Amino acid sequence: AVGAFTSFAFQLARTRGEVSSGAGRLTGRTGKVLVPPAPGRPGKVAVTVAGQIEHALARSADPLRAGDSIIVLGVRGGVLDVGAWDGRDP
Repeated sequence: AVGAFTSFAFQLARTRGEVSSGAGRLTGRTGKVLVPPAPGRPGKVAVTVAGQIEHALARSADPLRAGDSIIVLGVRGGVLDVGAWDGRDP
């Protein structure tokens, strides 16, 4: 169920234009939670881009724990919007 929602959210964000060109290199990438986000407070994730690990602030509507897999859905205000990732293609 989470995978289907994540896929839907990703496609919706893309069609609404909420995925900016600057976010394009991170959007759709997968990674791991380093510090879980909490309501009103971003967490931290690690995402691999072109063989380099990038750490970024992230928020999520999904409950996440350290070590959970995530997918980047977009970027708002310099903070990644991420969702729980089950390993399936979006």
